[in-house]
Amino acid sequence: MERNQAKRLPPQPTNKVIDALGGSAEVSRICEVTISAVSQWKSMGMPKARFMFLRERNRDLPVMKELRNF
Repeated sequence: MERNQAKRLPPQPTNKVIDALGGSAEVSRICEVTISAVSQWKSMGMPKARFMFLRERNRDLPVMKELRNF
């Protein structure tokens, strides 16, 4: 389990990212996943690859600047 957690952004910053991008529906549209997948990220954390994609796409958002070292 710990190994898998290392591949995820923790839940608290995940929720900040989702909120900053406009909510679960918008993030699901951007990432081409279901809204339920994004809802699951809120409790389990966002997969690192998805976060890196969103960070690259939205570099200028303050939350992305805060998490640039993740």
